Amino acid sequence: MSKKEPVIVYWSPYSNPHRVSYVNLLCEPPKKVLTTIGSPVSNKKASYHNCRSLQNLMKNTYIIPAPLSSKLKISGSFEEPFLTTDNNLWNARSASLDKRYSVDYDFSWIFFSEEQVTLRETHPYMHNTAFSKSGYLASGSFEINKWFRPINITFNLWEDHNSIEVIEKEPLCYVEFETLDNRPVILKQFELTEDMYNYCTQALITSKNILSFESLESLYSRFIGSNRHKKIAKLIKQNLL
Repeated sequence: MSKKEPVIVYWSPYSNPHRVSYVNLLCEPPKKVLTTIGSPVSNKKASYHNCRSLQNLMKNTYIIPAPLSSKLKISGSFEEPFLTTDNNLWNARSASLDKRYSVDYDFSWIFFSEEQVTLRETHPYMHNTAFSKSGYLASGSFEINKWFRPINITFNLWEDHNSIEVIEKEPLCYVEFETLDNRPVILKQFELTEDMYNYCTQALITSKNILSFESLESLYSRFIGSNRHKKIAKLIKQNLL
């Protein structure tokens, strides 16, 4: 197999099945980071865009644009905060860090691959987003060929901050796909079905409430051992867009 042969990464906005059409109408596809950081200086060969190290770093890195704008104020306890917002696009959550509010922006996405791919979700550090003034995106990584779960947009606010704003089309996060031999990726969209959603719900409940202290490696083993990867791959291919 050629090292340059692309890896297929399947993706979809993630939501309750009764909201699938609504969410898909709002959500734009992920975009390559290098297409969103501004235009290079004309007639300048040594531009930032042409930097080999930047190209290598951002080769398989995408932004997820915010579907809708929203402002939020948070009050009350850190464990059970009260939310005041201009629309219903936020979910309260107990604090993750001492004396700092945490909150979820109510949109999620899900990715899957049949080949080995590690997804990294990070704060959009090369973009001057409105929410960066108030806090940062909770980040993490996992292997999307071994675990089928959504990525969420969770913010941890800076200490002494109690408000946050998201602006439509600004990057919510960076999503990087690490592949074997640094192969490129191709994104293919699918329609999330009720079967896929039910699997995620059951798997997340199991991992949080029943297997709450198990490692990712153990969860990967359960996913592969139960042949869920084959079931998910089959469902996705039946629902490509």
